[in-house]
Amino acid sequence: MAIDCINGTDADIANFGGGTETILKRSVFVSSALTTDAQGAAGVQANAKTAVMKSAATNADRAAVAGVLLDTILASVDLSTPAKRKTFRLKKGLQELYDILAQVGA
Repeated sequence: MAIDCINGTDADIANFGGGTETILKRSVFVSSALTTDAQGAAGVQANAKTAVMKSAATNADRAAVAGVLLDTILASVDLSTPAKRKTFRLKKGLQELYDILAQVGA
């Protein structure tokens, strides 16, 4: 099964999910060739701060997923500090990127 493996950790992950791939720290391994769906699930279960997406996901696909994650983060915070307001602005910028990508067909 080909999937995109996302490693949000600060360390490389060797043999993700029992497969042969090494997913470099803070990167996306595009079109990983894991042997089974179970390997993708096992990789995510074994490693916090990781995820998988459909193989060769577009930037618009990634922006949509990132937007949902930011929505869940923002739902639990107020905007009373500069850091929280920065997160809110990041979400607005991500939405603008998503809209632009949709308009240009990316």
